[in-house]
Amino acid sequence: MNKDEALSVLGVMLSAGQAYSAANPSISTIRRGDWASRDELTTDIRHGEIAATAITLGVGAYVAAVFDSMTPFYASIIVAASYVGMYEWALATRPEGRTHATPQASDTQASDD
Repeated sequence: MNKDEALSVLGVMLSAGQAYSAANPSISTIRRGDWASRDELTTDIRHGEIAATAITLGVGAYVAAVFDSMTPFYASIIVAASYVGMYEWALATRPEGRTHATPQASDTQASDD
């Protein structure tokens, strides 16, 4: 791999990081955050994965065409798969029972006993 290819791969990796962080919350937010609906969260994350993957593969294809080398495109596939894997892991290992709910009156009353 020559210097231009190495820089192009680095550019693809940086753009992928931006795409995934713009389309989805952080991994720790997914795993530890309070969400109203697990199904809504999963749907939102998967929509973000699709959008970010499309951007990542598009950038990889463009850079590959500019540099006349398939290396940046192959790198975009690997990076996209890695990000999707991380987000799917975060969804799969998210603790059960964490929901965002307003406090109930019984939860906010101080005990006078």
